[in-house]
Amino acid sequence: MEILSTGFFPKNITGFGKEVKQGHILKEPKTLFYQAAREAQAEIISWKPPTYPKNFYEVLFVLGKEQFSCFIHEYYAYAGFQNKQGEYVDCEQLSVVLSPTFICLTAEMLEEQFQAAYFSFDEQEQSQCTYWQPEKVGEVIFNCWD
Repeated sequence: MEILSTGFFPKNITGFGKEVKQGHILKEPKTLFYQAAREAQAEIISWKPPTYPKNFYEVLFVLGKEQFSCFIHEYYAYAGFQNKQGEYVDCEQLSVVLSPTFICLTAEMLEEQFQAAYFSFDEQEQSQCTYWQPEKVGEVIFNCWD
């Protein structure tokens, strides 16, 4: 089932666009996430900022008895979740408290088959997608391409 529309995601989402932004659109993504985690009663295990070649922050946390990773895009207010097995999942408890600040992408959106039409790529980004051949939308938004 197709749940995304043409041009849903903005230019430079891959981190390879000609107009790559400097820094996150949110001033303090770490502070915002920590506040949300406290409100959701999640325990943060680690916070890793984006380092080359990753284009996302990676937060490892425990909610209840389950361990998750949250990915926060380096430039845009997009967040997504994975379980310990590396599968995209929905984390309702944390999404609810993050949603006023972050766009929490659902597992269904992140697992959606990659289609370039969902993105507003420039030539450089399109070239990277041709090279890396992502299969899922989540592989484009949260990538480790170099």
